[in-house]
Amino acid sequence: MPARRAAFATAVALAAVVGLVGSAWADRDSGPPDPRRKHSGALKVRLGGYIQPQIRLRQNSPAPFDEDGFRLRRARLTASASRDFPGLELHVKMEAELTPEFQLMDAYAGARGDLVAGGAWQVDFGQVKAPFSRQTLLSDAVLQLPEKAQLTSLASDRQLGARFIVNLPAVPQVEISGGMFNGEGRNQIENIDQKFLYVGRLAFRPIGWDAPMIESGFGPDQLSFAVSAGRNVSDLGSYDQTITLLGADAFFSMYGVSGTVEYLWRKTDISSDVSPDFESQGLNVQAGYLLPIPGFERMLEVAGRYEEFDLRYPNADFPILGPGDETRPPAASSARLATTTGSMTSKRSSRWPRTSRSKSSTAAAVTRRIATTPCCCR
Repeated sequence: MPARRAAFATAVALAAVVGLVGSAWADRDSGPPDPRRKHSGALKVRLGGYIQPQIRLRQNSPAPFDEDGFRLRRARLTASASRDFPGLELHVKMEAELTPEFQLMDAYAGARGDLVAGGAWQVDFGQVKAPFSRQTLLSDAVLQLPEKAQLTSLASDRQLGARFIVNLPAVPQVEISGGMFNGEGRNQIENIDQKFLYVGRLAFRPIGWDAPMIESGFGPDQLSFAVSAGRNVSDLGSYDQTITLLGADAFFSMYGVSGTVEYLWRKTDISSDVSPDFESQGLNVQAGYLLPIPGFERMLEVAGRYEEFDLRYPNADFPILGPGDETRPPAASSARLATTTGSMTSKRSSRWPRTSRSKSSTAAAVTRRIATTPCCCR
């Protein structure tokens, strides 16, 4: 069934790409120019991808998954197409993961355009990232460290649905985004319970508001603040589960120094006594610095992260009867410190990460970007 769902979503994305390509082929110059088409742009097609191999050295432990060795963390293929029309751009995008098995990541079609006084709008339909949590919205190709922060497990990632983004006229630094999704997760082509996930995000980006969302100081200067909210109701048969999400984040990148702070809170309410209600929260604090080494300006970066993750049962009383008590529901509370060093192969923001340390593990990652357009790589 998962393979059929992935194949269906892939077919939809490919059909959209083929549709744009077919439109361009039909409009090819085969006769006298048509004045009605003079404002339509040419079809732009981009194919690319990236790989992220790693070597991991882990401290031996009685717990599983402590093996040393090589790993292919990500191997992605990307495809996109766009075409400009008067006051409008149509686009499609697809991204697929090839390891350890094929997974469709992004597959959507959309449109964007300009508003008066410098504003802009965009809508997308298909499998896209729900606009909630900066760490989740970041592309895996532009991460400052080999992995995202643990708090991303609290947020909704890619979903099947529709989203919008609006930069307000006269104040395009204010960005409003939101969406309505099935809430079933990635590569789930049906909304079985007929309930929806709703998310919204309000961002203020006074510096670099039109720059792509990245981490580190390799890109243009940026300063942003944002708050997010979401609600997802799921019908689990004999009871409903309601998830409420709240989050806030800030990011800056100036003079070779970059930093981000993000906090997420998630409340899960159960409509029966099957399980108690519980809360989860996560904190991520991250910073980086471009080393001012003569001859290597804006080419070497050191970065670190401190994060906390906590799962609590505030509305229930579960006494601990003794060591190893299995009657108490599982709870988690952890803190982690990670560091990394990275290098930049050119001044067009193509970077290679080097190492990452986290308590009992060490990982080295190398990423090679093969996309047709320059982009920060991780």
